[in-house]
Amino acid sequence: MCQLRARPRMCLELGRLIRAHSSHSSTTTPTSEFLKERAALERGRLERQKRALALSMDSPMEYQTPGAGSSSMPDSLNQRPTKRARIASPPASNTPAPSGISGKPPQRNGYRIFWNGELRHTPSRFSLGSPTFDLKTIIGDTSDLAWCILSAMEVDFDWVANHIPSRIPTIIACSPPRKTEFVEAAVNELKKNFIRCTPRMAPGPGVMHTKVFLLFYKSGRLRVAVNTANLLDFDWWDIENMSWVQDFPLLSTTPVSSESAADSKPTTTSASLGAKFTETLATMLTRMNVGAAIQSLIDSKSLSLPANYTGVEGMLAEYDFSAVKVGLVPSIPGTYHAQSEMQSVGHTGLMRVLRSVGARCPPDKKLSLEYQGSSIGKYTADWVRGFQISAEGAMNGYEDWFEMPSKKRAALPFPKKEHLKIMFPTLQTVNRVGRQCGGSLFFSPSFWDAPKYPKDLFHDARSKTGPILMHTKMMLATFVTEQRAGSSSSNPAGKGKKAISGIDPDVGGWCYVGSHNFTPSAWGILVRGEKNAAAKAAKMPRRTSAERKAAEKKALDTEPHISIKNFELGVVFTLPSDDISRAAGGAACWGRPAAPYGLGDSGVPWMQSVHGLEV
Repeated sequence: MCQLRARPRMCLELGRLIRAHSSHSSTTTPTSEFLKERAALERGRLERQKRALALSMDSPMEYQTPGAGSSSMPDSLNQRPTKRARIASPPASNTPAPSGISGKPPQRNGYRIFWNGELRHTPSRFSLGSPTFDLKTIIGDTSDLAWCILSAMEVDFDWVANHIPSRIPTIIACSPPRKTEFVEAAVNELKKNFIRCTPRMAPGPGVMHTKVFLLFYKSGRLRVAVNTANLLDFDWWDIENMSWVQDFPLLSTTPVSSESAADSKPTTTSASLGAKFTETLATMLTRMNVGAAIQSLIDSKSLSLPANYTGVEGMLAEYDFSAVKVGLVPSIPGTYHAQSEMQSVGHTGLMRVLRSVGARCPPDKKLSLEYQGSSIGKYTADWVRGFQISAEGAMNGYEDWFEMPSKKRAALPFPKKEHLKIMFPTLQTVNRVGRQCGGSLFFSPSFWDAPKYPKDLFHDARSKTGPILMHTKMMLATFVTEQRAGSSSSNPAGKGKKAISGIDPDVGGWCYVGSHNFTPSAWGILVRGEKNAAAKAAKMPRRTSAERKAAEKKALDTEPHISIKNFELGVVFTLPSDDISRAAGGAACWGRPAAPYGLGDSGVPWMQSVHGLEV
């Protein structure tokens, strides 16, 4: 059973206190009896966690393709490999490390450095003996930490302050309160060196859901962490999450050769992935209002940056991202019309990333998706099919979808469960763990009870680490061969065939980890509209210039586009084709194969508004 102290309720109460506290610029923290009691409980929990983590292994859960061990692992801060292995599938727990990798990973002052990038789950009482990422490990050596940027939808500011010394300038980006009108971007100083920023948000259901850290060290490196957890202690111990972490050096400390510059031309090289990674990260941070928060720290003399500082993009340009082997997938609220715009965000942006890492589904294969999340959306076959096209990575796939008559699209069935599995815990699974653990998992009963809702696609989400609920957002994709009458699978994809753009024959699937739940608000909604509607409207006679502009704007809204509500961010890495089943099983945070919903309590999803939180 889940041994909690009513964590979800405590988090809600804490959120109310923080919102009341942060409405003014006080430099002191609340001193209520509630927080005193909570601090004592927190100290006890951290002591237990410290003892548990002391027993854990130091070996990383690296994602490498076979043969990647031929290059040696760096053993100091200044030594970095010239070639990095592709992030693919984690080795099984009983698999020895490749012989070419030294037994001592790179460290500074006893803290690990992750030049190649690693994916780990957060610690829990079930994670002893396996490598994990807790907040302290991700933050690293605070004596070397110069300043940092942290973001999450929900934040316990006092808990964060316990992990970062007050002398370190800290920016925390979070979601503003939902309102019926536009919420303007804001920057607030909660106390010296401690800044909160919120982005401009449209009215409605959208949220700032991005969970990313940027940690800048005095020794000249930048650590980027993409997480699935909020900045609440509950998310880092009592429920399972995951984090991807990678360190990047300053360009000034990385030798640049003409050979590496020449390699930057193909879209699948590390240089081009790194450039897009930097661009995406800079755009996301700017839209999250982080640039204004940085300027606030500079103006208050809490943060000193080089005199030539020109903004977030220029700041990130000082670092070498050429070692990155993951694609970065953002969602930023707005409506995107042009093809280049559409392929920069949401699930149409996912399509571009998949092609850039060689993970487009081969034409002789079928895509099989499994999606684990903490919040379930309102699904239509139309939306799911549109998402599926993007997840296949098909060139201009959504253009074909746009051309489909609306009646035909409306009549589309949901995919078969062989091609899509939606992971969410059943009532039975939550009962076994403890209902008080389920306060971070959301499923509206109105969705489940809706006509034509795809109930047969739902599968029970059970963590493979033990009886703990998962807040992780993970999408697992594999390319499978389907036998048809008269067909043969003796010739694998890519063997003896002409190379196809965006397809790497060594890639058998991919994995996404980040903040996106499987919802239209997170990934966006494709709207067919009418092509060139704005151009046509511009040619129509109007009495006044204002009338003409109004008509053009109205027409633009009816053109093909994708509409996104949330801020989201995640990474995509590939899985090797030579043993895709083992690779997928190693990457997945749930036990595979997942069990479909059954009968009774095993046949309905956990719905906290119906079933209630019991302590």
